[in-house]
Amino acid sequence: MGLNDVNACLDALETATRLADGVSLLRRIGELIGVPLVAALDDISTTVPLTDEKGNRLAELFGWNKVAIDEWVEQNFTLLSPTTHACRFQHLPFFWQANDPWPHEDTLEPIQRKVLEWQVAHGIHGAIIVPTHMSRGRVGSVSWLNRDPDLDLEPIWRRHRRALLLASMQFMQLADAARGIQAPETEFIYLTSREIECLTWAARGKTDQETGVILSISPSTARFHIENATQKLNAVTRTQAVAKAAQLGIIGPIF
Repeated sequence: MGLNDVNACLDALETATRLADGVSLLRRIGELIGVPLVAALDDISTTVPLTDEKGNRLAELFGWNKVAIDEWVEQNFTLLSPTTHACRFQHLPFFWQANDPWPHEDTLEPIQRKVLEWQVAHGIHGAIIVPTHMSRGRVGSVSWLNRDPDLDLEPIWRRHRRALLLASMQFMQLADAARGIQAPETEFIYLTSREIECLTWAARGKTDQETGVILSISPSTARFHIENATQKLNAVTRTQAVAKAAQLGIIGPIF
């Protein structure tokens, strides 16, 4: 199949079975849109790099300098980057570029500025970032990074963001499948509406007494519902019950 357009790459990515092929296809997409350097993370909550089936770091397959990769990992930049932080709260592709102010510039911490400065010092003048939200609350990202200080990423982002979103999700699915990672199976968990309400207020830091006042029930009734939910979730404590319910999407926003 000729990979002369983005759609052809998407078709090939959908049927790929090897991570090396997925890496090549993401790089090809980058070449076609004019932003050829790629980076991928399967979990932004850890500094452990994404690897292939044999344990090789994908960053090196994407063409990154080994020294730069080591420095990024050693400095814990994955956990500190403002783009990582943004991926926690955004689900659609976004971009940044060094010659434009970072959105909400006044909220950046000094360590976050350091990460952006490190990227510019290594020839990265911007990026199109695609957050990838997966099962059980896992968040990753795929980024196409710009080495041309004169390139404007906004029109590229506008034209290709839908394709990049699909490519990123297909790649993450391939990455999990190629490494034998499957979404864990779990039995159907049914919580009553009252159990969900009580667990949600517990997740928001409310005590049984406070939950009772909010829901016009007694503290012991609130505790009863939370204990039932904890048992149904096969959790040991209410803290674990809250965490499992949040990851499974059983309770809604807690902040």
